[in-house]
Amino acid sequence: MNDETCIKQNPLAEVIEAMDIETFVKASVRTANPLPPLPLTNGALFIDNSVMSEWKQCPEQFKNRFLLNRTAAFEKPALNFGSGIHDALKWLERGFALESALASMADHFVKVPQPPDDHRSPAHAEETIRRYIEHHKTDQWKVLQTDKGPFVEFPFAYKLFDSWRDRDYDGKIDMPTQIPIFFCGKIDLAIEKGDGTKWIVDHKTTFQLGKMFSYEMKKSAQMRGYCWAFKKATGSLPSGYIVDAIRTNSEPKGVTNDCLLEDSDEPRKKWWREQFFREPFYIDQAEINEWELNTIAIIEQMLWHHSHGYFPQNDSWCVGKYGRCQFYDVCSLPVNQRPLMLQSNMFVEDTWTPLNKPTL
Repeated sequence: MNDETCIKQNPLAEVIEAMDIETFVKASVRTANPLPPLPLTNGALFIDNSVMSEWKQCPEQFKNRFLLNRTAAFEKPALNFGSGIHDALKWLERGFALESALASMADHFVKVPQPPDDHRSPAHAEETIRRYIEHHKTDQWKVLQTDKGPFVEFPFAYKLFDSWRDRDYDGKIDMPTQIPIFFCGKIDLAIEKGDGTKWIVDHKTTFQLGKMFSYEMKKSAQMRGYCWAFKKATGSLPSGYIVDAIRTNSEPKGVTNDCLLEDSDEPRKKWWREQFFREPFYIDQAEINEWELNTIAIIEQMLWHHSHGYFPQNDSWCVGKYGRCQFYDVCSLPVNQRPLMLQSNMFVEDTWTPLNKPTL
């Protein structure tokens, strides 16, 4: 019996032979790891910048986080440190006293502790806030006001467009269905400068400042989306956005040595001054229009893949400048074993959302 005869007598081979390869692959993947339905709220889909970023990085990552609500259980000290800093700034910008803001930040770190060996400790966070206030004490701007108080951590959800789909994720052809798509998020802060111009401000904690950081912020789709939302909220476009950056590096040993050699705290003060940087970026309506068209096109792409039952992997994101993707080990498994790993104690439910409960 030759190999060809063996293949033809295999029932699975007969099925494959009767199907084109595209249909077979899709059917195999869907059976092993079917897609859940879209997470609609009152029939609408809410999309934020985090979701958009996940999709652009890798559709498979998007599926795991946005549709399956799974995220790695390992500690994320950089993100947690940034959350603590944001918490303190939020209360300061709402007019609360420094000690009240620091107490709130300390409570954050009690509830979500930092790893004991990480330099981004609660004490480092407190010193960062105190140095930040000192560094920016001469900046002339005032916080804008809304009918609900200061324009601080302003939540929004505005309709972007209506998407029409005529098939479900299992490929079944249905009557055309209209899905309203809302873009949502939270704007850290909106201010008015001394010259009367209005700006949105986004606080960024980062390990790196400099030219490459500025290049990245200049092309930020997140900030264009927030400017779009600001116009929806106020009726006018802001002059632009200000990236309020805080570098979170540990103090180099050389700074301590220089302080001892000079018998002065000036080297330390100089180092801290270099940890804070505010950069304005002007914006115009043409850039907002382009952001809107790009965002709609990306979301339509996302929905197309969902309606066809498969999200491709972007293997260029498997290992990046920050290390491996959190789902690297999941995607290294055979397709039918991936759901088991996602439900293991290596992953937890991803409950983060920019809005507590999006409502229409």
